[in-house]
Order: sequence, then C-alpha cells, then structure tokens
Amino acid sequence: MTALGALLGGTLAAGILLVITGVTPTPDAPRRPSSHLERRVVLTRLGLGASGAAALGLVTRWPVGALAAAALGWFAPRMAGASRRTRRADTDKIAALATWTEMLRDGFAAGSLLTSTLRATEDVAPVPIRAAVARLCARMRRSRPGSVETALRAFAAELADPTADLVVIALIRASKGAAANLAELLSTLAISARAEVNMRLEIEAKRAEILTQRRMIIGVVTSFCVYLVVLRHSYLAPFSTAAGQAVVAVVVGLFASSLWFMDRFSRLEGAERTIAPEVRK
Repeated sequence: MTALGALLGGTLAAGILLVITGVTPTPDAPRRPSSHLERRVVLTRLGLGASGAAALGLVTRWPVGALAAAALGWFAPRMAGASRRTRRADTDKIAALATWTEMLRDGFAAGSLLTSTLRATEDVAPVPIRAAVARLCARMRRSRPGSVETALRAFAAELADPTADLVVIALIRASKGAAANLAELLSTLAISARAEVNMRLEIEAKRAEILTQRRMIIGVVTSFCVYLVVLRHSYLAPFSTAAGQAVVAVVVGLFASSLWFMDRFSRLEGAERTIAPEVRK
C-alpha cells in the first residue's frame, strides 16, 4: 500500500504540474497560435484528470472512483464553458466574414479588379479573420499560374467554415471570369452570413439555460460526494468491496450518460462544407 500511495502522490504532483503548465502562457508567441492553444488545453485536461484520479485514489483506494475522477477532470474545461468560448469564436468569425464580404462587394461594385479588391482589404479586414486575409494576399503575390485560386482554396481550408467556402467559390469563379453579377452574389452571401449569426446567438441564449442546469447538477453531486468522502468515509465502506465497486460503476455510468445526453441535445451541428477538406496542402 505504501508503494501505491507513493505512486498516487507522484501522479497528483505531476497532474498539478501539468495544470500549471497548461494555464501559464509562454512568453514567446508561437507561429501557430491555434496549435499552441490546443496543446495547452490538452495539458490542462491531462493535469486535471491525473490530479483528480490521484486525489480520490489516495482517499478512497477505489479504482472505479479514480477512473471517474479522471474522466471528470478531463471534461471539466468543457463543462466549465470552454466549448462555449469556441462557439462564440466561430460566431465572431462568421460575422467577420459577412463584413469582409461586404467590403469585397463594395470594391467590385466600384469596378475594381479581383486581386486589387482583395489586397485593399488586407489591413482593414475584421480582426477575427485579418491574419487569414493577410496570408491570402501574401499567397496571391506569388506570380505563378493558378496562384489566385490556390491562395483562395488555402484561405478556405484555413477558416474551415461553410460560409467561407461559399464566398471562396464565388471568388474563384470570378478569377476565371465565370461569375456574373458578382457584387449582387456577394451581397446575398453577406446577408446569409448575418442571418446565420443571428440564429447562432438565439440558439446560444437558449442553450445557456441547459448549461446552467448541467453545472448546477454537477456542482451539487460533486459537493455531496466530497462531503461523503471527507466527513462520512465510514458510510462508504461497503463500496470498497468488489460488489460495491460494481455498484459505483453503474451509478457513475448512469450519471455520465445523463450528462452526455444533456450535452448532445444542446449541441449545434455544423453545416457540411462545400469545399472538401482534402484540398488543404
């Protein structure tokens, strides 16, 4: 048991270290912020999972309880609202696309060419997509056959959004001289994008009630479990047997299933992309 306690204690320390590493920003800005952010999120979730499993394992010596605590730690950032921030970022990106599309529409309506219109938006594009637009313009400066279409497809792959795909398809057709009434088409796409933003905001407002209820349920159940483990440990003694662990596994499974269904019913399914992801280089 001493070796097991030492192992669990080491796991707890490693988990805490991972959490600290995940939540502490690094001084040097990475070249790919999204990848860096994903790494930090994974480190944080691993740390929370390891810390929760080790802490509950030290107190109860329950393998099922340790696994449940590890799962709770892994999904804690999502339950705390990380997925909501991601959805908000997606909504901001669509709103930025709508504004950028209107900029392009106005440029084409004034008689500007495709490349000059795109480059004119490089420094004034909305913040959520400004970096992507700058990279689009940089790719277009390469004087190679098909560089405009290649740059536009790379732009669509970078944003990975159905609305961006539609705009890019219209611009690709324009680069080939096959888009009639491009300004009118872009205006329609901008209106569609703003309608999607409004729809997402309405759905998010309705989802907030479900998310609040889920957090309350998790908070009450977790608080009660901590109370039993810390102050009423003798009450949990029967669950230390093999049969007791089987009962705990069933209860945890039912509770996790109910949380999964709540999350599933409140999830917004994204539309299918028009440009296949395989085009990314």
